[in-house]
Amino acid sequence: MKNKDKVIILGANSHIAKGLIYHFLQNGNFELYLYSTHKEKTKSFIQTLNGKGIFIKSYREKFPNSANLIINCIGPGTPKSMQGHYENWFFLLEKFDNLALTYLKNNPTTLYVHFSSGAVYGTLKQPATQNTTNEFPINDLKWQRFYGLSKLYSEAKHRALPHYNIVDLRIFAYFSRFINYHEDYFLCNIIKSILENKMLHVTADDMIRDLISPKDLFRLILTCLAYTQHTTLNLSLDVCSKRPITKKQILTFFVNHYGLKYKVPQTLQLLNSGGVKNNYFSKYKEPAKAIGFKPLLTSLETLTEETAHLLKNK
Repeated sequence: MKNKDKVIILGANSHIAKGLIYHFLQNGNFELYLYSTHKEKTKSFIQTLNGKGIFIKSYREKFPNSANLIINCIGPGTPKSMQGHYENWFFLLEKFDNLALTYLKNNPTTLYVHFSSGAVYGTLKQPATQNTTNEFPINDLKWQRFYGLSKLYSEAKHRALPHYNIVDLRIFAYFSRFINYHEDYFLCNIIKSILENKMLHVTADDMIRDLISPKDLFRLILTCLAYTQHTTLNLSLDVCSKRPITKKQILTFFVNHYGLKYKVPQTLQLLNSGGVKNNYFSKYKEPAKAIGFKPLLTSLETLTEETAHLLKNK
C-alpha cells in the first residue's frame, strides 16, 4: 500500500484552508497536519467532516519531517477586523513565510504553496496580463497599498530561491460553502442580507471578479505537486476560473435564486485593502497552462454550487 502524502497546512482555520482540507479528505490519499492558533476551532470544523488521518497542532509543536507539501494560508484578517493595525500585513505574513522557508532548508524536495494575491498588480484599470506593471507612489504610500506590497515582497523573496519548489498562487477572488459571512466582503454581505432578510446597500459602479472554486484550487495544487516529481517548480501563477463574472451578474443570480433585495444609495464608502479594482482578474494564463492545468468551473458555476451547499440548511 502506498504511503499517504504528508501535507502541512498553516492557518488551518482560514476560509481557503477549509475548502482545501475538505477536498484533501475527499481524496483520501493524504495525511494532514493542521496548524492554527485556535486548535479547538480546528477540531470543531474537522468534526463536521468526519475526517481521518488528521493531526491538529499548535505552532509550538514541530512540523513533521519530509512533508510532500506545505501550504501557507495565514492571513491577519479583513481591513475592518484589523482596526488600523495594517503593519500585520508585513510582520505577521513574513513571520510565517520565513517559517515555511526554514522548513525547506531541511526538506528541499517539499513543495511550498504560498497564497499570494492579485493585489500585487496594484489598482487594475484593465485585467492583468504578462506585461502589467505596478506603479507605487513611493512618497505617498497609503494603507491601501500595504497588502499588495507585502505579497509582492514575498514573491520576490521566493524567486530569489530558485532551487526550492515554491509556488505563489495569486488569488483574485475565492468563494466556498465555508465562507464566514460575518466578515466585511461583498459576497459575505450578500449572504448576510439573505439570511437576515435585510436590504443590501451596494455602490453604483460595476466590477468584474474571478471566483475560484475550492475544487479547482485543489486541482491546481495537485497539478503543481505532480509537476515537482519531475523538475523544480518556482514561479507565480494567476489563479483563474473558466470565466469571470460581473457584479451585475452576481446580484442578478442572488435576486433570482435567493430573493436578495438591494438598493444603490447615492453615498456609500467601503474599506478596500488594495484600492478600487473594477477589473480585478487576470488574462495571464500561460504559466498555469504550461504545467498542464485548466479550470473546470466558471465563476457563476462556482457561485451556484457553493451557495447551494452554504444555504442548504439555513
